[in-house]
Amino acid sequence: MSGGLGVALYHTLAMFAVAGTVAVVVYKVAGLTVLRRAWFNVDRMWAAALVAAGVVTLFSAV
Repeated sequence: MSGGLGVALYHTLAMFAVAGTVAVVVYKVAGLTVLRRAWFNVDRMWAAALVAAGVVTLFSAV
């Protein structure tokens, strides 16, 4: 496995592990009622983040 691919795989596994751990802790501590009340639209947040990253990339390219 090449170095870059190994690093990407390691990063992906670490992110899944951390996200899973946080999800379990929030579920055990706060329960579902808090999540239902405090939920926001993640799709819109990701769309805005991707558009912002695209704009930054467009204007920072040489």
